Amino acid sequence: MMTQGSLDGTAEGATLLPGSSSLLGIGGEKGGRRGGLGVWYPLPTTEEKIKDEVADFLVTTPLSGDEAPAAHGSPAAPISVRAALQKVAYTMPMDTLKDSIEEKKALFIRYSLLKKHGRIKILTGYRDAHIYFFPYWVKEMAQRNQKFQSISEDLLGWWAKAGWQNGLAAKLGIQDLFCSEKDLEGKTDSHSSGQIEEEIDLMSMSTTKSTRAFDIQSKMLSSNQSSNLHSTDDHIESSSATTAEKINTPPLLGYIAPSQPSASLIRRVDNSALLLSISLRLAKLDAINDPHPPNTTISPLAHTSKIAYPPGIAQRCTITKSDCLLSENVTVEEKCIIKESVIGANCHIASGARLTRCLLMDGAVIGERCQLVGCIVGRRSKVGRDCVLKDCEVQNGNIVPDETDAKNEKFMIFEGLDDDMSMAGEGADSGFDGKQDDTA
Repeated sequence: MMTQGSLDGTAEGATLLPGSSSLLGIGGEKGGRRGGLGVWYPLPTTEEKIKDEVADFLVTTPLSGDEAPAAHGSPAAPISVRAALQKVAYTMPMDTLKDSIEEKKALFIRYSLLKKHGRIKILTGYRDAHIYFFPYWVKEMAQRNQKFQSISEDLLGWWAKAGWQNGLAAKLGIQDLFCSEKDLEGKTDSHSSGQIEEEIDLMSMSTTKSTRAFDIQSKMLSSNQSSNLHSTDDHIESSSATTAEKINTPPLLGYIAPSQPSASLIRRVDNSALLLSISLRLAKLDAINDPHPPNTTISPLAHTSKIAYPPGIAQRCTITKSDCLLSENVTVEEKCIIKESVIGANCHIASGARLTRCLLMDGAVIGERCQLVGCIVGRRSKVGRDCVLKDCEVQNGNIVPDETDAKNEKFMIFEGLDDDMSMAGEGADSGFDGKQDDTA
């Protein structure tokens, strides 16, 4: 509930890696370099829609027959996973794309993308879940490009483009990673020998006086040597191009979660609004200890009980168990009303308090006769008596004074700004500026 990503392991999650093992390189390095896997999920369009949740720009292409992963396990689950797997051709934050479209008044698509992938799908309603499965070579590639600042905003986009944009794999250092040491030594020796032959002119070192016929023969010989050198260089360049063509950039695979409701839950929680929304959603799940009809499937995200410590609840108070979740050692005094809320461990709620759609972290204290709607109260924080708060946030360890009336406010503790900006602009020069192109 507090992590960056949450993945149910009973359906899609359990078969995600086995279902895509053939594409990610089940035969090891001898069968080809391993690809990567990311997870994207659709943004909610119903009442769970959050204003601050921004989608990503995602371009995918279907898997070909050779890349389609083989089915393992039960017939039903791998088929659904396989249908949701696609090759990622391009990805970038939607905000960056909108800025580019506003500046250029158009969305540009490169011809090389359509040449490589004749069929593409553009998705604008999905978000990166920040769930990745990467082989080791990706770490080495990221170290070569130290100007990458984010996996989702930099590394994924450039990796996906390297599969179809000419010369990009070499700029990113992917080609050098996949070349063997013998290939690199052969290229170095060939180039060095060619340079030596170009620098030394044997005819100019002769001390004898040449005749006209010898001059003509010398010119013809020099011309032939020059053409041979050019052909050698062309051969080196063509062999390098052939080697580059043989070294295919491993694909970046994307698991595109289905949009229809299912038992699985994939969400990226990176702001307070999403934290509150996902917490309230989990509170609506049936508890494991509650009575259930026969053959009822219980969610793996469900808690053991809705109220973990019943002795701490006073007799004269109202708590809707269908949409509330109270953790261990929570004490609630008389005349309290709690609806659609999540209460962390060791919290204390004084008499007469009213909580609706609220999230209380561990150790929070709510004063007498407080009215809180849509609020998040941090760990070991205290809200004074007779406070009326709506859509507010209270930082960990903060204290809200008595009789505070506020709406859409954040009660924070300011400890000063961090001036450590020495890392900006640093990094080894890899011949690549790290700034992602805004054209697909």
